[in-house]
Amino acid sequence: MNLRAVIIDDEIDGIKSLKLLIEKFVSGVNVIAESTDPAQGLTCIENYRPDVVFLDISMPGMSGIELIERLSFRGFQLVYTTAHKEYALKALKLGTTDYLLKPIDADDLIAAVKRVREKLQKNDPTALSEEKLKQALAQASQKSKILISDKEITEYCDPDDIIRLEANSNYTWVVFRIKKTMLVSKTLKDFEKQLDFPGSPFMRVHQSHIVNINHCVRYKKEEGGLLEMTDESRLPLSPNRKDEFLKRINYSG
Repeated sequence: MNLRAVIIDDEIDGIKSLKLLIEKFVSGVNVIAESTDPAQGLTCIENYRPDVVFLDISMPGMSGIELIERLSFRGFQLVYTTAHKEYALKALKLGTTDYLLKPIDADDLIAAVKRVREKLQKNDPTALSEEKLKQALAQASQKSKILISDKEITEYCDPDDIIRLEANSNYTWVVFRIKKTMLVSKTLKDFEKQLDFPGSPFMRVHQSHIVNINHCVRYKKEEGGLLEMTDESRLPLSPNRKDEFLKRINYSG
């Protein structure tokens, strides 16, 4: 059975990687459409009516779950792709065909496609239970792996390893605790959406800065508010962000 597939992932590298794995390891799967834009991806599903959709959960602007909620056509098998290691087993097996944990393993992809074929042969409709999935996501302990790419490499990074992010026009400097930096072709606003997950340690503290609160070592009231980070940087705290920041660090002074 040949499968018509759509891939939706806000990271172009994620799409390229999955397509390469499909071409190399899985026969009879034809990727008929792909998109890094969730809204465009929704249109692709409605128009192409695929057999299987590989859908990233965490995307800026519209999550994978929100995309599913807006669909009128649901006659396909769903495979979520996610870097959320901690809640994958708890959440993604509820009401979905399968999930693939990023970075995607070839054997996992082969097994997922096999299960998709079995479901289709049995005429077993996809169980898209958004409510159960939402509840599981809310209850599970969540920690996102973050996909970061510069001109040379793509990495799945542990949020704990990131100290801060600093705007540089339409780019962003990502500063790591291992004394490494990456210049990424994403705006700080893009990162703000990507880092907005339950339990996230990240906060936008200034027009030009997002910080990992766990790497903030000192708050100073001087000059309206200064933050000292573990990389010895000193960052301004915007007045309109002050109350939220102090609440986040349980400051009572």
